[in-house]
Amino acid sequence: MDEWVKAAHYDPNRNGPGQGGWWTYSITSDTAPVYAPPGVLLNGQPAQSNGWFPSSLLFGGASPFSVPLNAYPDVQSPWGLFNTSGGAAEWSEETLYFYEDSRYPVTRAIEGSAWGYGAGYASRLDSIRGTSDDFPSFDSLDYGFRIAASAPSSPCSPADIVGGAAGPGPDGTLDGNDFIAFINSFAIGEAAIDPAADLDRDGTIDGSDFVNFINAFALGC
Repeated sequence: MDEWVKAAHYDPNRNGPGQGGWWTYSITSDTAPVYAPPGVLLNGQPAQSNGWFPSSLLFGGASPFSVPLNAYPDVQSPWGLFNTSGGAAEWSEETLYFYEDSRYPVTRAIEGSAWGYGAGYASRLDSIRGTSDDFPSFDSLDYGFRIAASAPSSPCSPADIVGGAAGPGPDGTLDGNDFIAFINSFAIGEAAIDPAADLDRDGTIDGSDFVNFINAFALGC
């Protein structure tokens, strides 16, 4: 559970370059997601999660409990994970309760909201303070799991955004490849294309990111 919560809520640059912190919700925000089908405006706000949506809104023929991975392209965790809210609530290995009666197994923690939950319950589960649990043998369309693997290396600095010879990064070093990669991303300005260059996590690559990058690059690893 610790790793899931970190992947969904922890931002290594939450309070500035290299100054980590936690977001309340797994969409890089302290405000609960807007629950609605992809592409829908709800009270003038774009949809951010299918964790719950009013039955009056049509889903465009798509299954409400299975949406494409990039259905909400502007909504990510600080690490760039999609769909940490909605879809299916996710099993973790965390044991919550033991039962003396051997007929019952332990329950394990479930994180995040799932399709069809009420808005209040969905936002509670999407909060960093929220969790649920169930028996691993329980079969439900609400539950799923996420497969992950360890990254080959960790960034030594917020400015460590690409690998050696401009390969996938980070690579644990700061060099000209990182500088060139940032300048190219800065020229485009689209955080969705290169989230790593959006150092202040505001959805755009602009002057603030440039200042943060230069300061982090100057500090080195």
